[in-house]
Amino acid sequence: MEPLQAINSNGYFIEIAVLSYGRPNELKRLLLNFINYKNPHLLITVREDLSPQRDEIAKVCRSFSERTDFFVDINLVLNEKNIGYDLNLLASLDSSVANYLMLLSDDDCIDIAYLDDFINFVRTNSEDLCFMPAFRKGLAVHRLGNRLNCSAYNIDTLYNSILFSGITIKTDGWYLSASIREELAYSIYTQVYLVAKISSASKIFYYEFPLVIAYEDGENYFGISDSTKNQVDLSDRSDLLSNFQYQKRLKHVVQMVSRDIYPEFYATFFQELNYRAIAQFLKARGRCSLFSYVKLLCRFVKFDFRLYLLSNVCIYGFVLVPSLFAKAAYLFFVNKYRKSGG
Repeated sequence: MEPLQAINSNGYFIEIAVLSYGRPNELKRLLLNFINYKNPHLLITVREDLSPQRDEIAKVCRSFSERTDFFVDINLVLNEKNIGYDLNLLASLDSSVANYLMLLSDDDCIDIAYLDDFINFVRTNSEDLCFMPAFRKGLAVHRLGNRLNCSAYNIDTLYNSILFSGITIKTDGWYLSASIREELAYSIYTQVYLVAKISSASKIFYYEFPLVIAYEDGENYFGISDSTKNQVDLSDRSDLLSNFQYQKRLKHVVQMVSRDIYPEFYATFFQELNYRAIAQFLKARGRCSLFSYVKLLCRFVKFDFRLYLLSNVCIYGFVLVPSLFAKAAYLFFVNKYRKSGG
């Protein structure tokens, strides 16, 4: 057996970088999971991105560092200006003091029952650069897989990288040029490009157990913070067409992936995007009255999101499908064919 990777000179093997903005209660919930957990080679760094709740977030961090039942080292970084999610992510990697960095949103949590096993899993495969664990939403587990490497980058890898929490990256095995960083700034999908780039030089290992608990119940700060405010596509992610506008950011990053790393990948992504568009409109038809669905289509006519002709035929044709049948069809197809958790 290959010898396990040594702990670096700072004493930390894994650093968990919590990207934080304006959610002190969610951060408290995250840190509560680590009560009585002991691992001297783990560091938690909270990177606060100049939110209005900065003082509350700092207070939460201080209160946990002073607890007698909190044994993990905690480090608070206060950004001097609001740099946004993408640049905060890259700054986490640039400044990490551990062998590996795990990314974590402040409204998600780590299931401590799996953490030691995950760390051992990373150490056993320590020549590889990227690890992606399963996550749980409610009772459902996503990123299903096993303890195998992903030998080829594919559409499932892409969608599995969208939820960035839990992605763990070797801190000395990646590089992005200044021009790429500038392109990725405020894209909100930096991790997608980063995972694709790493996969071209290293296998990606999937961890089969739901290490990450995804709540996603905190306020979405995209479109609210200084770095993204007044951007229309980020204003209402719950609206179907606004969500499509948001997908343009993902399209741009995937175009970068095709340009720089995998030349044919955009065509595969665009085909998958059409399938997902059909699924989302089928879901909408299942939830909407006929009148509401027709109103949605009237808005869609003016929408500048290019799809295949066949996809448009399906989307408009759903007016002929009863809502109860559309709902049942959506549930059947999504349960049968969805393979990734993105």
